[in-house]
Amino acid sequence: MRPASLDLEDPLQRVEALLDIERLIYSYSQALDFGSPDAYVDLFLADAVVEIQSSFRNHLSLDAPIPYLEEGLASGGRRTENGIAFQGHVSLRQFAGGKNATVRGMHVVSQPIIVLTGPTTATAVSYMQVFAQTYGEAPRLTNFGRYLDRFALTAAGWKFAERVCEV
Repeated sequence: MRPASLDLEDPLQRVEALLDIERLIYSYSQALDFGSPDAYVDLFLADAVVEIQSSFRNHLSLDAPIPYLEEGLASGGRRTENGIAFQGHVSLRQFAGGKNATVRGMHVVSQPIIVLTGPTTATAVSYMQVFAQTYGEAPRLTNFGRYLDRFALTAAGWKFAERVCEV
């Protein structure tokens, strides 16, 4: 049984929370690349948001295109000011299930920096690389960037409240 909230003064609870959140961050890639849409959706709060944004727009103020805009809209995403967003379990399930059956993908996450911001909240920043492989071809790096995450502690453990993917 998990506590309803974290005692930020308890070192053991802090370490356990950091490890649980790190596992959640890594579980995202496993579920998206090799799991089921249901396993993917289970990582999120019911009203959670995943938004894909352009790092070129956000940090260099360039009029760069939104990454995966057409594919995202076709998969049930909605256009936002900064990118394409998927909100709620129905939309996230559609996003996770919209894979090309002839292309294998792998999301590699590294260097997560996790901050416990309250008894039931946390944030993290981590780097990501996305590799794709079409059957019979060599894998190739298709994108890289970072994740900006917000988490919430629930009775079932830590869940994503928001994941912004800057590519």
